[in-house]
Amino acid sequence: MEDDFEAIEAFEKWRAGESTDLLNDDFLICECMCVSVLDIREQFRDSRELDLEKLKEQLSMGQGCSSCLKTIEQWKDKIF
Repeated sequence: MEDDFEAIEAFEKWRAGESTDLLNDDFLICECMCVSVLDIREQFRDSRELDLEKLKEQLSMGQGCSSCLKTIEQWKDKIF
């Protein structure tokens, strides 16, 4: 239950644009396609550099409402 509270608190800070440390593994970046921080970390673990095209192609990000891609500047530096 405490982990849920921390995840909600991190989500609210992130939405407000407040600075936080690295995001938790289970934090959903793309709610439409259920892509979590862990999914992204696993996809880019070797390069540790996010590739927008790979996010779209391999994780299907942006195929729903696309707010995850619109807010990429808010979360990209909090993955690694």
